[in-house]
Amino acid sequence: MLADGEEADSERVREAIGPWRVIDWHNDYAWGGANAVDSLPGGEAGRTALEDLGPEQERHLWIYEGHATHLTDRDRHLLDHIAVEEMAAQGGASTYDDVKTIVGDAAQVARRLHSIAERGFDEIIYTSSSNSSIRAAQNAVTSISGGRWRRWAMRSSGMLSRTAARTSL
Repeated sequence: MLADGEEADSERVREAIGPWRVIDWHNDYAWGGANAVDSLPGGEAGRTALEDLGPEQERHLWIYEGHATHLTDRDRHLLDHIAVEEMAAQGGASTYDDVKTIVGDAAQVARRLHSIAERGFDEIIYTSSSNSSIRAAQNAVTSISGGRWRRWAMRSSGMLSRTAARTSL
């Protein structure tokens, strides 16, 4: 969620959404190899950086480094290919189909969650993949949902997920 006056492409936002946004590159390389990841924007450069880390028999250890937890230096450039500003500008528009990441102020995020719920989604997962605190996550989701999400689960990894016990927001 954007702070008052914060731009959607700020460094804090990029760090917060980045770990989840680069997953496609990780998975494409792991499952489809060089041809698959090279077809993604920035994929060839990312693959080359990964392959420079060590021999092929060790790459499976490096592919998922930072996966959904933090951005590695070699993954940062991939965010240049993700339209963060478009995510925020679209706000709650139902025509914007990205359900991986929601970026906006509290009202925009609330509209987006309602739009997603109207399409049949009945759960959200909030993962803190940056230095944000669990309390901040709880406050954010509670404020945008009007307190209608009822269950919180804390995982040992520090991830916080909240699932709805109902079918809509």
